[in-house]
Amino acid sequence: MLAMKILQHDKVLFVGDSITDCMRRRPVGTGGGLGLGYVAMFHAWVKLKRPDLALDVINMGVSGNTIRLMADRWQTDVLSFQPDVLFILIGVNDVWIRYGCEGDLASTSLAEEYLKLYDQLLCRTVPAVRQICLMTPYIIPNQTNAAMYQELLPYMQGVKTLGQQFHLPVIDLQNVMEKLLSDGIEPELISLDGVHPNILGRMAITEAVLRETELIGR
Repeated sequence: MLAMKILQHDKVLFVGDSITDCMRRRPVGTGGGLGLGYVAMFHAWVKLKRPDLALDVINMGVSGNTIRLMADRWQTDVLSFQPDVLFILIGVNDVWIRYGCEGDLASTSLAEEYLKLYDQLLCRTVPAVRQICLMTPYIIPNQTNAAMYQELLPYMQGVKTLGQQFHLPVIDLQNVMEKLLSDGIEPELISLDGVHPNILGRMAITEAVLRETELIGR
């Protein structure tokens, strides 16, 4: 398992879709404008428990993002900030929009193109950012989204493969969510629509990020 290390005064940037965005401030989510999701919860934990780190946390998630839309803004939304640490969570909209979720159908990518674009972004970014962590897309499986779940599987596996290729840590959020289900937690307490996390789901993602950065024990 590849270890991450958060250093004092690090600039930590999160990028992705609505799971990351979660009503952040525009144009840049910082300080009190980090939104209501796991990014804000991560920032709050660090402020409370590790104020000595004095991290600069930035949320550049954009609701509706697909890999293609995110790539189009990569220079502006990511590289221009020169982050020390970067977390990436993208992919569910590339599948979900094809199953009726509101969004730009033309911006979606099948798994092969998704992984090609993701690979290109990492080739540009790995030399410029000290630490990068990938997070798999996920879905809370139920009787109504079985087909979407199956279609999302190669996206999840592809992110893990990219992590191996680039020697980057990967947080398997599908495993995180399925662990909650196996513990007997009702799906609607995790997410009402199977994708956007409720407070419990956000807490689970936050905990996974804290564990990956070794801010709390694994």
